[in-house]
Amino acid sequence: MFLTIFSFVLGLLSHEVMITFPVVIIIYDFIFYRLQVLNYFPFLLIEAIYFWLRNGIAKALWFSGDYSYDLLHLPFNFLGNIFGYLGILVIGERFVLVYELIRNFFRANQILAGGGLILLFLGVFQILKRIRFRFHKIETFAILWFVILLLPFLGLGNISERYAYEAQFGFYLLLAWVLDAVYKREEKFLKIILSLILIVLIVFSFKEAKKSREDWHEAGEISNKVLLSLASNYKEFPSDTSLYFVNLPLKIGRAWVFPVGLEDGIWFIYKNKDIKVSQIGEKEAKEILRRFSGENIYVFIYEDNRLRRLE
Repeated sequence: MFLTIFSFVLGLLSHEVMITFPVVIIIYDFIFYRLQVLNYFPFLLIEAIYFWLRNGIAKALWFSGDYSYDLLHLPFNFLGNIFGYLGILVIGERFVLVYELIRNFFRANQILAGGGLILLFLGVFQILKRIRFRFHKIETFAILWFVILLLPFLGLGNISERYAYEAQFGFYLLLAWVLDAVYKREEKFLKIILSLILIVLIVFSFKEAKKSREDWHEAGEISNKVLLSLASNYKEFPSDTSLYFVNLPLKIGRAWVFPVGLEDGIWFIYKNKDIKVSQIGEKEAKEILRRFSGENIYVFIYEDNRLRRLE
């Protein structure tokens, strides 16, 4: 129990999707053992403290925009996002582009989306009925793990790869059960086909993982280069300084560089909360240089893989 609680605390400090983990524990006990109400109290207490620190003390950002809930679109988002996260786990991060194309199409054709959902339900029901499929404890728990760990994000208007980190355990547990069930059967042709599909998916997954690591490494190098360039060339700035940045990369592949966070990085260098930081376009940069020449205005441009000041 101590190790479980300690791991839960570390999980919350690492990724806030772990707020759903106590539900997984309850489901696990319900399926395999029996409910033990008193054992869940420490986890609920830790969650209450976590939310107090997160929202009451730290005033952390909450859902907004596409990363928010819409009751009208909730059923579509829920099922569509399950499809999206399954695609990410099977194919990789590039599936997000396919998912976004499909989502945009159905957003513009909501009647077609509703009909598609009904046909999907009927199709899955008929398949399960035909093969006389019955859920056993392991696969039930695997599916619930996948859904519950994603539960805070399935109703959002968008998906993100990072939300699937913990949920993927349920997917792979279910996959292991399916493979075990198939390889116990006597159909050699089915085993050969499944083996070939697995080999292709494994090779593809390794290539995608390698590409993702390279993209994140390059993104980290760019952010490091930008901040190190400032720290090396400017020991300090006056309190009323405004810093403008042009052409900073938003992302490399699926790896984010500076969508946000530049202001925080500069604060860590100079510890000056009065420095104003903005990312602008080249046309706006020329206008600022023309109008505010000689003031505490610094305009930097990122080009040729380096940061330099415009004057």
